[in-house]
Amino acid sequence: MAHNQFLALKELVSMLDDARNDIYIHFDRKVSTLPAISTCHSRLVILDKRVNVIWGDISQIKAEYALFNAAFKEGEYSYYHLISGVHFPLKSNDGLHRWFEGCNGACVLRKVPLSEEEIRMRFGLYHFFLKHLVSRNRFLNKTYHLGWRAMLRIQKVLGISRDTSFICDKASQWCSLNEDAVRLILSREKEAMKLFRRTFCCDEFFVSAMIGKSEIPVIYDDRICHVEFVNTTPKLFTEEDYPALKASGALFFRKLSDATLGLAKMIEEHIES
Repeated sequence: MAHNQFLALKELVSMLDDARNDIYIHFDRKVSTLPAISTCHSRLVILDKRVNVIWGDISQIKAEYALFNAAFKEGEYSYYHLISGVHFPLKSNDGLHRWFEGCNGACVLRKVPLSEEEIRMRFGLYHFFLKHLVSRNRFLNKTYHLGWRAMLRIQKVLGISRDTSFICDKASQWCSLNEDAVRLILSREKEAMKLFRRTFCCDEFFVSAMIGKSEIPVIYDDRICHVEFVNTTPKLFTEEDYPALKASGALFFRKLSDATLGLAKMIEEHIES
């Protein structure tokens, strides 16, 4: 899933360009001019069906469904890896394939801490005014924040409480799923759209809710992606972070940007097979 930092995206695609990998890219519908991206070895698919992705909104899940649908139609794949355009690998393609072979076909998720209060806030109430909750237009941003908070307060006063029993775990939306998991998720698309409509930041709960009560094997492993947060924002890694990233043992890290491509070059020069 990509919406900006297209030089970093090109570096990412270049690193994953391997005959064993097919690459599917969903560009946010707000992107007016798509970057020119090509591969030498991988099959590259740029999705025609593009979603206007809004932070915190169910549209994030809709974009994920677009990717899973496109890839599943072309399958069969051992794994479907959902990553962002600002991910970057810390292992070679040989190393990545070897690591996942060791997972014996189990899905791999990265668990995130969760509280009952968070479940109630995100899913126990109806969320409106999300369209411009994150906006560069200060007037729209302030207006939508006021509307969003007012609607939440009214619901609390009225004692409104939605069913949250479908929430299993919280896990990063960036995940690696086997074919059975993707098949199940696709079969439950209408149900997912109903369950997550008018919820808040549901992408970190979506996969767990769809496959959590099945018999599909799941491994939780933080090494799937190294990420650090500054307050609530993922840290932008630089060349100074290279030793720590190398020592992390992670498969990928997030985030890389157009301004920190020097870090990508360092990794490319020293990447281990």
